[in-house]
Amino acid sequence: MELLRDARDRWGTTVVVVTHDAEVGDGMDRRLTMRDGRIGAEARRGEQVAVIGRDGTIQLPQELAETFPPGGRARVVRRGDHIELHPIAPGQEGPA
Repeated sequence: MELLRDARDRWGTTVVVVTHDAEVGDGMDRRLTMRDGRIGAEARRGEQVAVIGRDGTIQLPQELAETFPPGGRARVVRRGDHIELHPIAPGQEGPA
C-alpha cells in the first residue's frame, strides 16, 4: 500500500486497485464498490455514499440492504431536502 501511494505521489499518477480485501480498499483515497455489475457505492475520506443510476435506481450500502431485501417494498417520503425510505412488511397496506 505504501509503495502504491509513493508511486502516486512521486509521479502524479492514478493508481487503480481491484480487490476483494476491504482493508486494501479502505487504504485508498477513493473506493468504488461494485454490486451486480454496477457501481453500488462510493467512499471518499471514510464517507460512503450511494450512487444514483440513470434510471433513478439506488444500490443501498450492504449494511442497509439487509433492511430492504430484494423484491421488498419501501415507502419513499420526501422531507424537505432529504428522502426517507420506510420498509413495508409483507401484507402491510395503507399509510404508515
